[in-house]
Amino acid sequence: MKKYTIQDLKNGNVAVHNNGTTEELREVLKKAFSKDANPQGEFLYYFKRNDNNWDYSDETNLPTQSVKDFLTEYPREMWVWDDDKENKVKELVLGEFLGVYMTRDSFATDSYYSYKNAEDIKEEKVELSLQEIADKFGVNVKCLKIVEK
Repeated sequence: MKKYTIQDLKNGNVAVHNNGTTEELREVLKKAFSKDANPQGEFLYYFKRNDNNWDYSDETNLPTQSVKDFLTEYPREMWVWDDDKENKVKELVLGEFLGVYMTRDSFATDSYYSYKNAEDIKEEKVELSLQEIADKFGVNVKCLKIVEK
């Protein structure tokens, strides 16, 4: 199944299937049409109108794509792995093709890797004591100075 982009929506090649939140729909329409996108979310499909603005209907002859799929654009950094999630690595995922996630080989520009699984990287807050940091780096806690960059 073809994955459409915001540019495809802007060009009038696809309609947004409104099956997410109103906020997600607003975000997609704003990216595509950069005008005041304030839909109420009452209709099933949103698409390009002749004057380069958006329109809506409960029916369309255009191909459709979920509003959420427009928001998961590639490339983006993700965790990827094959069979063992314990061996996941952080990679720049170029896209999802035929059920696998494609990344570029960091050593050979014309080579690619595919992974069976991927998930978004969630930023988690980590709390550590000064002693834990000192222990990690093998220094005395009195010699440790934390600075902001």
